[in-house]
Amino acid sequence: MLTELKAWLWLSRRVPVGPAWYLLEHFETPEQVYFADDGAYKLLPKLTAAHRNQLADKSLADIDAILGDCDSGNIHILTWQDADYPERLRNIDLPPLVLYYRGKLPRFDEEIAIAMAGTRKATPYGRKVASELAFQITRLGGLVLTGIVEGCDEYAANAALKAGGPLVCVVAGGVDVPYYSTSSAQHLLDDVAACGCIISQQPPKTPHLGDLFALRNRLLTALALGTVCVEAPARSGVLGVAALAADQGRDVYAVPANIDADAGKGTNHLLSSGEAICVCSGDDVMEHYWALFPQKKKAPTHLTEQQTKQRLSPAPKKEDSAPKSVSAAPPLRETSLPTLVLSENPNQFTDDEITVLRALEQSDMVTDSIVIETALPVSRISATLTVLTIRGYVKQLPGGRFQAAVRLL
Repeated sequence: MLTELKAWLWLSRRVPVGPAWYLLEHFETPEQVYFADDGAYKLLPKLTAAHRNQLADKSLADIDAILGDCDSGNIHILTWQDADYPERLRNIDLPPLVLYYRGKLPRFDEEIAIAMAGTRKATPYGRKVASELAFQITRLGGLVLTGIVEGCDEYAANAALKAGGPLVCVVAGGVDVPYYSTSSAQHLLDDVAACGCIISQQPPKTPHLGDLFALRNRLLTALALGTVCVEAPARSGVLGVAALAADQGRDVYAVPANIDADAGKGTNHLLSSGEAICVCSGDDVMEHYWALFPQKKKAPTHLTEQQTKQRLSPAPKKEDSAPKSVSAAPPLRETSLPTLVLSENPNQFTDDEITVLRALEQSDMVTDSIVIETALPVSRISATLTVLTIRGYVKQLPGGRFQAAVRLL
């Protein structure tokens, strides 16, 4: 049975977005495109024989499979006609007909969304800058968008999560497919879905094929108000991302590099040619949007520079000093935890996060004990603990216990 949603999915899977919109100009709805025959298609001179052959396939078996994968993977579908479809995306040339996403879809039109792009072969300088800018933009109230591949993207994504997110990652393939077959890549994907959103034009299980990255980049820049080019050599896909953003009427920023640094020749060229605005911090980016989004501005972070550096660095490994034959006693609670003053930034935590942190200030607990102490449902406790752990406000201890890493005032 053909439904409206299935018709949108069918059209998006049969022909590229250009011919799809050409068909909709003539048939008005995807259902009418579906029910048209080859004779009707032949009346449209811009349709190729290959397109007509693809449209002749009226089977919905592949569409039913996609819907099944979405149901089992908790993946949502957004079509061009849906009210939540971002206006920023509607206003570009040939917007996607269908989007797939995991997590919570932001209201993009109400966000200072900033895309971050950088080379996969990032230098220590590029990784440092990507981390610092993403952290600062997030803490100042911006919404960071990345492609989540290795290099600058990955460091920006991790830093935005540590800053409290949310974060949006735009991927080339399916939103359920990590770029790399490693546990850390899968964990990062799951963390983003828990704290933000992963979005794509491709259905679940689609591998991240090379020819899909152009579509990913176009979606990434269209959802953002501006794109920050962190680090790029003279020949880099990042320069193509910058060109896309400019073509879509978006702001383009670039971080300067040493004049003799090969990894920064592309970004330096963007600056010297006037194709990008020079930025050296998150404040440099965000100050361009405060007049348009005054309600998004957050108070400066209360964390010291040293605390910020610690949050951007991996936690040091602790040596296990307990004899192997003796069960280690529960870790002692830290007596001097960093103090956070809620009144300085009242929007920093949700009500559930505050409730959980207050409970953990008393003692370390397992999840069941937190549920009993707070009277919150276990699903909300689990989600809250995941977010607080990613943000660095809670530590997970051996034995499934959790410990507060901060004290609230």
